Amino acid sequence: MSLLDVLNMNGIGKRKGMLSSYLKKYPVGELNDNETHCFKVLFETHYNPDEEHQKFTYEQIDKVLIGISEYGKKCFVINVGSSEWQCSIIKLSGSKRSEAGNINRVLRILIKDQILQFKKENPLNPYEICPLENIPLGEDAQIDHEIPFELLASEWKLKLKNKNIKCSYDMNEKRYVLDKKIENDWVEYHLKKCKLRWLSKEGNKYAHKLYSK
Repeated sequence: MSLLDVLNMNGIGKRKGMLSSYLKKYPVGELNDNETHCFKVLFETHYNPDEEHQKFTYEQIDKVLIGISEYGKKCFVINVGSSEWQCSIIKLSGSKRSEAGNINRVLRILIKDQILQFKKENPLNPYEICPLENIPLGEDAQIDHEIPFELLASEWKLKLKNKNIKCSYDMNEKRYVLDKKIENDWVEYHLKKCKLRWLSKEGNKYAHKLYSK
């Protein structure tokens, strides 16, 4: 059994049962590359954390292991930077994210090259002043959408009008995908409309609070 089987299984109870069987079947230790990839996608798609800061992205997860919990039972353990988190199979098998959430995840993946290009053309100067907090940007500064990403995505969807936007998981590309023409349309739209900027970590938090109002 592979975690890909769990990823493709519908139903919280069925996924939980498969994850329990998986832990019983495999020994303690780090997952291989394919299983790690499937776990990360499963985590992004289904994991429901108690705290929002525990909802890590695919890129934030460094390693995935089968470990032993404080109760002496096998569990999934994820490494995020220098931190280690035990991952409950109940939460990992949790309710599936909405189609809209999966679509937005695709849209974020598609603009990664533009973010990298911005970094290349605008290297971080940690001593520059954050435009929102009026403090130095700092070494942990973050790139922010001056026009919120969610607003750009919503406006783009409205532009498409009656076109049916659906996503599916592609094992070859190892990501959720849209129709290629629609993906290209979004990439071009974002390139024309987005306004990226550096913000301090504190400024980025403040900006996101503003967006959510």
